[in-house]
Amino acid sequence: MTASQPGSVKPEQPLDDDDPMPVGEHQGHRMEDVPAKYLLWCADQPFAKDPRWQPRWARVAAYVERNRIALEAEVDADAADEDDSRGDR
Repeated sequence: MTASQPGSVKPEQPLDDDDPMPVGEHQGHRMEDVPAKYLLWCADQPFAKDPRWQPRWARVAAYVERNRIALEAEVDADAADEDDSRGDR
């Protein structure tokens, strides 16, 4: 993929919702489609916070920090849905 094709991202550019996850278990999936719980976990790991060690993880951590409130709300909503489904049994 070249830099001019949709979905391609230069390493120094911030990630957006439509960009592919650059690394990890969900690599290649749109950032918007990666589970919020996984993104929050990744961003809290030491490897994600050191841009000299893992530049691609640092970009993921920066994406999470820009979207942390929405991601945390998504995790909370998922947990509430799980609690509701357990109560219906």
